[in-house]
Amino acid sequence: MLQPQVLMVVMITSTGGVSKRLFALADPVDTGLALWAGEYLNEQLAGLELGAPRCAAASTIRRCPLASAPSSSCCVPRSPS
Repeated sequence: MLQPQVLMVVMITSTGGVSKRLFALADPVDTGLALWAGEYLNEQLAGLELGAPRCAAASTIRRCPLASAPSSSCCVPRSPS
């Protein structure tokens, strides 16, 4: 968290590449939730290859509701229907 309503996601590849993205939200985000999300993403995404399916269940990837660009996506499993 940079501010209560601003989050930064940083991705560092095994080759040293760094990519970051800022998310400005309408409402403040709980600090505990932001910390949990970071830990969860680190556990789920560590060791995966770029360009390959980003999740074990690649067919369940959904568009991130926080992403501002149409081409952005998150590796977040959808809830089973």
